Amino acid sequence: MRKGRIFRPMGEISGMSILKDEQVIEIRRLYGDGTVGYSLMDLARQFHVGKSTVRYIINKQHWRHLLYDA
Repeated sequence: MRKGRIFRPMGEISGMSILKDEQVIEIRRLYGDGTVGYSLMDLARQFHVGKSTVRYIINKQHWRHLLYDA
């Protein structure tokens, strides 16, 4: 850890992660642009996470290291 740099595990390699990379990509694919896909609450129930977690994933505030564009 030279120069104060800290390794922060991202995504499924983090010990706190509930979702896998494939599930995050699936959430983004199912939601689409929000007009025809599933609602945030539907996806939250399906993947056993909170509605805000799904919103952060879709808006790429979380899991932004995964490249997927619907």
